[in-house]
Amino acid sequence: MGNNIRTAAFCDPQESKVTAAEAKIAHLEAWALLERDHSSSLLGATEALKASTLRLPIVGKATADIQNLKDAFSSAVEMMQAMASSICSLSSKVEEMNSLVAELASLAAKETVLLEHCKDFLSALAAI
Repeated sequence: MGNNIRTAAFCDPQESKVTAAEAKIAHLEAWALLERDHSSSLLGATEALKASTLRLPIVGKATADIQNLKDAFSSAVEMMQAMASSICSLSSKVEEMNSLVAELASLAAKETVLLEHCKDFLSALAAI
């Protein structure tokens, strides 16, 4: 009975660490969704910019309606500014996520060592 108490005392702190790791995994999953949405938005913006650029005649004696040209460039500039703003806002989230990933990797390494100790401890108890 004393061995069971020692085993429980040694292994119980692991449960709180596993819970902490599970919470961090939820953040990583949310990050994956955010990254997918952001990538999709950037792809759409890039395609829209390409499409508007390809419509501009660049050879021969092409003429263009100055107002339409101005509107197209203004739209492109506004889109690029919005993309820049989005990228800047994501930059801080990337830094935070990098920190969480590093912390999770450190926690996983510590967990591996502690699980090995727990396994060795339980093997020693089983041998008794």
